[in-house]
Amino acid sequence: MKRYFGILILSIVAGILIGCGRVPTPSPISTEASKTCAGKAITFGEISDDPNEVIKSKQPFANYMAERLVSLGYECGKVKVVDTDDEMIALIKKGEVDIYMDSMYPAMLVSNATGAQPILRRWRNCDPDYYSVIFIAADSEITSIDDLPGHMVAMDQVYSTSGFALPAVYLIDHGMNLVIKDSFDEALEANEVGIYFSMDDKNTLNLVREGKVSAGATDDYFFTKWEGEAPGELVKLAETASVSRQIVLVRFDLEGDVQKAIIHELSNANLDPAGLAAMKQDADTCKYDDTPFGVEAAFSQMQEMHNKIMEIPGWREATIKDQ
Repeated sequence: MKRYFGILILSIVAGILIGCGRVPTPSPISTEASKTCAGKAITFGEISDDPNEVIKSKQPFANYMAERLVSLGYECGKVKVVDTDDEMIALIKKGEVDIYMDSMYPAMLVSNATGAQPILRRWRNCDPDYYSVIFIAADSEITSIDDLPGHMVAMDQVYSTSGFALPAVYLIDHGMNLVIKDSFDEALEANEVGIYFSMDDKNTLNLVREGKVSAGATDDYFFTKWEGEAPGELVKLAETASVSRQIVLVRFDLEGDVQKAIIHELSNANLDPAGLAAMKQDADTCKYDDTPFGVEAAFSQMQEMHNKIMEIPGWREATIKDQ
């Protein structure tokens, strides 16, 4: 998947900061294509390099939400899929996307660039929260994060919550001197912990397995999966605090009654068999709710993390490089 932040970085530099268990999936509902929608539409935005699959999975929920918002003039639901964050930012600014969902870090960055408001947490894959794991190969000579200076750590991508933001800030908070490198075999000073962006969790795993990097970072889901597939091959070096699995944004200029209606319908969709059916087709979502301390507080915490990330040598260059 391609994720670019050219528009976003310009916005940041300019200072623009504007319960449920798993249940059997009910019968699928309509997956009528977005392009057939000619009237006023409630529009969901997604970033993906597989638009057909995204529309297939999300269209039922877009249809469901449109049906619940008919009293506000909505006639149908749409799903718009683009390749990059910059494209999504542009669509939100132009009013062509109403609702956007992503993990905490990119959601906060898109919110900063567009003024889109965080309203709820999304239980994607039925997980309300998740965290990052820093791991090593079982035969590694490293025994703690204190041994990481002078070594390279593979991380996913510069925008990733679990693959970069959480583990990077964890290491910073534990006194590590991070620096982003262009190559996994680039030279490091003795006091530096190198970060190499692998561009995918599976690539991170392979780099650690092959001994090309000393450690890797991923989310708890992938680490647990890899442990199950190859018991004893990996060792958890550290784990970060948890954050919300995903955050729902609505564009800032939606009317207040529309925003309130969206919050109400999302919050209650899991109580409606039709809503639950549509949600389960959309990345096994099982609930929308508020975070324990509120989504605004969660965003404030993530902003503090972002401020630390921006100080990592090579961060701006790595971000611009992805344009």
